[in-house]
Amino acid sequence: MSVSISSNTQKIIYDKEYRCPKCSIIPFINIFTNENKLFMSTKCTNNHNYLKPFDEMENIIKTNPISTDVPENNNLVDGFIKIYDTNADYTTNDIRFYNFRKSGDNKLLINYSSEKNHSNVADLKLFIEIYSSKKELLTKEQFIVESIANSVAGVPYMIDVTDQIYDLAFYAKIVTYSEEDLKKQTTATCTYNNSTDNYLVEYKTIYSFTNNELTGYEVNKKVEKLHENKATTSAIAVIEKERDDVARFEIPFTYANNTLNYKVDLNNVNEGYIPLYSKGTTPAIVKINDTEKKWICE
Repeated sequence: MSVSISSNTQKIIYDKEYRCPKCSIIPFINIFTNENKLFMSTKCTNNHNYLKPFDEMENIIKTNPISTDVPENNNLVDGFIKIYDTNADYTTNDIRFYNFRKSGDNKLLINYSSEKNHSNVADLKLFIEIYSSKKELLTKEQFIVESIANSVAGVPYMIDVTDQIYDLAFYAKIVTYSEEDLKKQTTATCTYNNSTDNYLVEYKTIYSFTNNELTGYEVNKKVEKLHENKATTSAIAVIEKERDDVARFEIPFTYANNTLNYKVDLNNVNEGYIPLYSKGTTPAIVKINDTEKKWICE
C-alpha cells in the first residue's frame, strides 16, 4: 500500500488496496489532531464516515515515500491541457493552471490562481510547454511572475509566440525539469539531395539541442559538377555566397572543391548574423520547417 500527503489539503491518498470497509469504495482521508494525537477521518462517495487513530498507519508512512506536493488535475489529455477546454486544469505547488487559449496578436494565455501566497515563484522552476495537436513540442518558457496572492480568482499569464507557433498551438503542459533534463543533449539531422544532368547537390545540417532548445548547428554543403555550364555555375555560386556570409561574421569555415563546412554556436555569434533558426528553437519547429523545404529530417 502506498500513501502520500498533500500539505495544503492535508488529504492522504491511498492506492486501490485501501478501500472503505463499508462499501469498498476508495475514500478520501483527512488528517487532523485531537489532544495531540493524529486521527484520520474518511468519507467515501457513499457518505460513509468513520475515524481511526492515525498511528495505525504509522508503518505505512514510514515505509513509503511521502510527497509534499500531490498534483491535482481534471480533464487532461495524457497530462496536457487542451486549448479552449475550460474544464481542464492542472495544479502543482499549490498553483492551479487552467483555461489555455489564444487571444490574438500571437499571444497565448493561461490562467493561474492559488490558495497560498507565493513570493519566490521563479524558485519553483515551473515551465509552460506549448504543443501542437500531434503533441510536438513547439516552445516553452519558465513561469515567472513577481508574486502570487492568495486568491481563487484567475490571473492570465501571457506567452508571446511566432505566427507559426500561434497557429499550431493546441496543448499546454506544466513541467519541472531535473538536472539531467536540463543537461540532456540531442541532435537532429536534416539532408537535402538533388541531382540534375549538370550537377549533384548534397546538403546536410546537424542541429544540436540542450533540453530541446537549439544551441547550434553544423552545415555541410557540396556541389559536384557533372558538366560545366551556367546551371552548374549558379549552383556553386549559392554555396560561395554562403561562404562569404559566414566569413563576414567571423564564423570559422572550410571551403575546398565546391564543399563548404562550418559550425555555428548560437551562444557566441556576432551581431547582425541571421542564423538558420534562433537560439531556443525546438526540434519540432526545425523539422517542420526543413521538411516543408523538401529536406529529410531524422
